Amino acid sequence: MSIAIEEVITKLTNFVYCFQIKRASGEELNLTNSDHAINSEERVFLPKSSLDLKEAEFNDSAQNHIIIEGIFEENGYYTAVKLYSAKSF
Repeated sequence: MSIAIEEVITKLTNFVYCFQIKRASGEELNLTNSDHAINSEERVFLPKSSLDLKEAEFNDSAQNHIIIEGIFEENGYYTAVKLYSAKSF
């Protein structure tokens, strides 16, 4: 990871992520760690997921590995939803 990107990720407190997640069941989740919904390209990202990007590794063969962590907020996506083995797209 470049120094500039690492600095942005570690030092900015108002960095907002939008996650497109496909669960193993096929359910698609559009979530953001923002406190309000975000509209982007005809897609609505639901707020208050409290998810954050912890680690990401990308390679040319599309064997990407992403670790997402978070504390689920009240009124956010409920904790019973398992994201294990989900796919981002």
